Amino acid sequence: MRVLFLKDVPGSGRRGDIKNVADGYAHNFLFPRKLAMPASEGQAKAIKKNDAEISEKHKITENMLSEEIKSLEGIVLNFSDQASPQGHLFAGLHEKDIFAELQKIKKLRFVAPDMISLDKAIKKVGEHKAIVRSGKVKATLKIVVTAQN
Repeated sequence: MRVLFLKDVPGSGRRGDIKNVADGYAHNFLFPRKLAMPASEGQAKAIKKNDAEISEKHKITENMLSEEIKSLEGIVLNFSDQASPQGHLFAGLHEKDIFAELQKIKKLRFVAPDMISLDKAIKKVGEHKAIVRSGKVKATLKIVVTAQN
């Protein structure tokens, strides 16, 4: 039986492939799990066209994300928080806090909080750094924490 694979199936076929498989395999395994459907050339062309469109949109989004990350390079974020006389913060600063502050300065559309990384939570007054990274593109942020009086 000729089937059109809707998803990648290891050892059988990749999404968009049309292949001959055993009738039992198709009816008992592929069709119930919606991994394949009976083949027609029109469907195969439609799936390949859809995959090409998705791939193109993904490339555009990746480029926009890279540009957004590059625009963050060198930004200085200032935080003022309660601290002990020795300079230890009562509440540490985390990635989500940095993201929230970045969101106030720049309206981020593609950068997500999980793209921001710190060596560890910021728990002292002073200068620190954070890195925003996606793939090979990265930007370094300067974090300045002062004690609140």
